[in-house]
Amino acid sequence: MSAAQRPAVPERFSKLVGPNESFLCSETFTTGDRQTTLLFTSQKYYALVLQAEVYKKLWVRDLREIQSVHAEPGSSTLNIKYLTRWHEHNDYLQTRTFEAQHASDPYLCFSWKVAITAQLRAIWQATLESCFMPPPEVYQFHMFVLHVRGRKPRMRCIALSSTHLYSCGVKANGSFELGVLKARGYFLFPLQATPSQIYWLLEPHENSATGEGGVLG
Repeated sequence: MSAAQRPAVPERFSKLVGPNESFLCSETFTTGDRQTTLLFTSQKYYALVLQAEVYKKLWVRDLREIQSVHAEPGSSTLNIKYLTRWHEHNDYLQTRTFEAQHASDPYLCFSWKVAITAQLRAIWQATLESCFMPPPEVYQFHMFVLHVRGRKPRMRCIALSSTHLYSCGVKANGSFELGVLKARGYFLFPLQATPSQIYWLLEPHENSATGEGGVLG
């Protein structure tokens, strides 16, 4: 989509977002005892608060930090499951719940779920196909998981293409810049691989010379 075709960011938000971001949706929700405006763009999502008729940022996150979005038709509740920046007790996922302030549209939250899920697919398809999936492979699905081995589980991104399954290392540190996948530290095996072949790749030796992973097929 060209710059001219991108949905324009509303003037009230224009100074808050990056120059390459296009507008997706915005709405005011209630979280606890606070009214928060959620703003979703093509790359990020923002929590804003209105102060003296000016929107201020509470926090900003990369859209790719979202694991999933949940909302039922007719419900005023939007649940966003996302990856945490700090890995306390190996709990990588948390859920934020937002209650729509204006309930006149019973499908508001559900329509947000559809729009955000579609954008997540688009941004992850671009990310994974540029990092790992060469043509003619096509991105199908991904999710974040804990690879449990020993006392220190590691977070990985499991990604499925039209021909292969990938288990990719995720760059994770104190600041936790998610969505930046390592150029090393990934497994790759074709969809016709046998369970014993997959086990060989995932278990302790992990390409024993480097401990960084392997490629099968």
